[in-house]
Amino acid sequence: MRLAIISDTHFGDPACGLVSEGVLNGKRFADFKEAALKGEEPLDFLVLVGDVFDFAIASYEEAYDNAKVFFQAVNGQIKGKEKQPPMARQIIYVPGNHDGDFAHLVDYEVNVIKKIRKCEPPLSLDRSMPGVLDDRPDAPQKMQAIRAKEAEVQDSQQTFSDGRPIKLHSFFWPKKKPLWFHDEKARMENAAKTGELKDMRDGIFLDRLFCDSDNDSPPEAPKVWVCYPNLYLVIPENKKEGKEEECVLITHGHYFETFWALGGQVGLDLVKDDLREDDESKPPVYSDKVYETFLGQADSAGMNFPLNQLSCTGIGQAAPLTKVVRDVQKDVKRNEPARLDKYISRLPASLTKRFDLGFAVSAALKLMVAAIRPIARKAVKNFQDSRGNSQFLNDKLNQVRVGSYYLSCLQEIKTINNQFYDDDKKSRIQAPKRMIWGHTHEPTGWKDGDGLPFPKPIQGRRLITHNCGGWLEDDKQITPAEVFHYSTDKGFCSTRVK
Repeated sequence: MRLAIISDTHFGDPACGLVSEGVLNGKRFADFKEAALKGEEPLDFLVLVGDVFDFAIASYEEAYDNAKVFFQAVNGQIKGKEKQPPMARQIIYVPGNHDGDFAHLVDYEVNVIKKIRKCEPPLSLDRSMPGVLDDRPDAPQKMQAIRAKEAEVQDSQQTFSDGRPIKLHSFFWPKKKPLWFHDEKARMENAAKTGELKDMRDGIFLDRLFCDSDNDSPPEAPKVWVCYPNLYLVIPENKKEGKEEECVLITHGHYFETFWALGGQVGLDLVKDDLREDDESKPPVYSDKVYETFLGQADSAGMNFPLNQLSCTGIGQAAPLTKVVRDVQKDVKRNEPARLDKYISRLPASLTKRFDLGFAVSAALKLMVAAIRPIARKAVKNFQDSRGNSQFLNDKLNQVRVGSYYLSCLQEIKTINNQFYDDDKKSRIQAPKRMIWGHTHEPTGWKDGDGLPFPKPIQGRRLITHNCGGWLEDDKQITPAEVFHYSTDKGFCSTRVK
């Protein structure tokens, strides 16, 4: 198996270094392609680890139009050039905070829209859709049998550690030659002809990224899979290279930051007793002496959904308000609170007018605003953006979030093992020793296995981290990107693209 990993392309942001205003940056794309392919093509998988589209900056239309130029180039279709072979057979897309909407849209498409189209009741949303790439030659026969009997799986009661049902089609189990991909493609083509489309992630709308028009995707176009927020890559033992079998956690990493995890953290602080109440039908709340309390992945993602949706995709689609919010963000990054002061000072009059609060309440609001203003100024002054923050993992609060997130991943892996490896305990997925993430745009490569160690152990486990960097060119400052490449025979390496 061969794959490449990148993140944070931010299609739709004018500062995107790969595609801007619908035009491909040929030099940077060529550098990316060379680093990803390592002289061979095609890849089995191209893994995109979040913030690929940027709905916080651009409208859906702008982000999609720019991204499509890149995806068509990945498929060998570059304007003015002869058609080339596709770079990858399949795309695995792990959305981040700027494009998390795609995870939600796929969730709705699979569990709501496709069901209603068949006049069937919709299913509960997944919220978490983990993926597994098991590159070991003895991938479990049980999983292969399950994939071959998809209909039987529909009635199964398999669940994640937080009580939600496992959707098996969100897992990836390739062999050295991913023959099952062709089988699935043929099966879906037959299902489309008979009108019996299954509720799977086969044929999701993102496959249309490779189309030139309303026509069907080219037959050689890569297939797009979506998993959220984690992909687990299981690397086989390599005795020749003296390397042990290991699991690599691949995730965007926005839940490591205070803001994007806030909904779940505050919600858990407020209602954790009502969530649990020793009721087996409710999702468990886990605890750790160092990393506090945490939920399973699906429920954590669900509790963070409202704030994430409002603060990222919602703002990006908020018409004239989008520019104002972006300007405020820029002011905050420059430690300039004047604009924020102006908006805060207008708040009492607006609330009084809209809700007929009366003189006394209006006066009280003005006093509150006077008290809030210095707090807001201090918050602006102390603000530190995660983007470009090389000390992100050294922040104690961030460490707690990374640790609790990792422990939640262990719960997820435990359930995956119980479902798919219970007949072969020797092949069970181990706790991840490494993590590849993005979000901060601060690249950390893979040189002879070296990376950035997480500052403290997590329940006795040491975690090595690697970061994909980013692809922005802002004020003539180019964000370095790290392109990770993996092959079964040679293992991991990475290339810095500046």
